[in-house]
Amino acid sequence: MVVGNPVRISITDVDINDARSFFGLKPGKNTILIFGGSQGSLSINNAIDKLLQSGKLNNMQIIWQTGIPHFDVFATKYKNYRNDGLRIMPFIDRMDFAYRISDFAVCRAGAMTLTELSITGLPAILIPYPHAAAQHQLKNAQMIARLGGALIVEDKPGMEDVLDSAIQNLCDEPDRVKKMSENIRGFYQQDTLPKIAAELQTLLAKSATLNERQN
Repeated sequence: MVVGNPVRISITDVDINDARSFFGLKPGKNTILIFGGSQGSLSINNAIDKLLQSGKLNNMQIIWQTGIPHFDVFATKYKNYRNDGLRIMPFIDRMDFAYRISDFAVCRAGAMTLTELSITGLPAILIPYPHAAAQHQLKNAQMIARLGGALIVEDKPGMEDVLDSAIQNLCDEPDRVKKMSENIRGFYQQDTLPKIAAELQTLLAKSATLNERQN
């Protein structure tokens, strides 16, 4: 039985003004959420670092979760960065705010990440973890891409150029991003928890009946 992943419904119940205030960002500018999971991704971080150094991301607001192991290096490096819309954080406690304020994400393609992106309608540039068992993150990403809710960038040396092209294209095509938002919502399965609970109750009832017969 495929029921999808349970996720906090409160993640969608967020006021955009509260989200902007939390991050200290402004309306009317492209805002990108970048994260590589709770521990961060060094390859994604390094690609973003190169793009920031080149000045190619200066015209947009960026929420960048580096992961705790990588935070000090990048926070120090960009302490006095010229783009006042850059927010570097080791870990984002309020991902609901981050999802709400962002136009699209740059991230991995784990199951829970995709579930949260889909329920919040946030399209993404997905960079699947290349060493995931049986390439399951790549398969996840391909499924979302087929729905039209994401682009895929391969995690390999020199990927910053491909990533830059993908970011710029989405920033230049707001109608495309809007359509991708609609498409990625199609991945989310409604009523996951009630379905799980109902299936468990059915299995328990069958087990109880079987025990009675055996006794």
